[in-house]
Amino acid sequence: KCGRVFHNIASIPRGLRKFLNYNGESLWQIDIANSQPVLFNKLINDYCVQNNGKKSEKSENQDLTNINPYYTYSTTTINTPYVVCFLSEDQKKYRELTAKGEFYEYVMDEFGIDRTEDSRSKFKSDFFGTIFYTDPKENYKYQYAKKFKTLFPEVYEAILWHKEDDYKQLPITLQKLESD
Repeated sequence: KCGRVFHNIASIPRGLRKFLNYNGESLWQIDIANSQPVLFNKLINDYCVQNNGKKSEKSENQDLTNINPYYTYSTTTINTPYVVCFLSEDQKKYRELTAKGEFYEYVMDEFGIDRTEDSRSKFKSDFFGTIFYTDPKENYKYQYAKKFKTLFPEVYEAILWHKEDDYKQLPITLQKLESD
């Protein structure tokens, strides 16, 4: 339904996965730090382009390889308009933290949460539950949502924008991005 593969290996506790093998060979897993926050950067780009992008004419000789990473653009073909969008300071900070794999640690520090493995796991669950997965009409009840909104106001607006039609679609969209 959401493009994600569900299987028994994915549900094995993390500590036991190192013992898995196939024909005597150890299995490998790839874990992207802050994966869903990283993937949300793509959705920030979509929000930015739809809400405050500026159209520009692209010339045939224009080199797009050196565009600052804090611009976002979409293009179809040469000599057609494309959209350039400047990210806000908090969107830049969000992008930098997620790209470096430091997002959860930064937010936990800002929220005054000790950085233990147990607290990190609980924080991630609570954070996503109250910010990315909850009906935005309910966010006023949650301290995480209030604090996140002060730390990353434009990122928070992008989250709300993606929840406008149906807040349940945001986690599905993120899971589809992850499975692609």
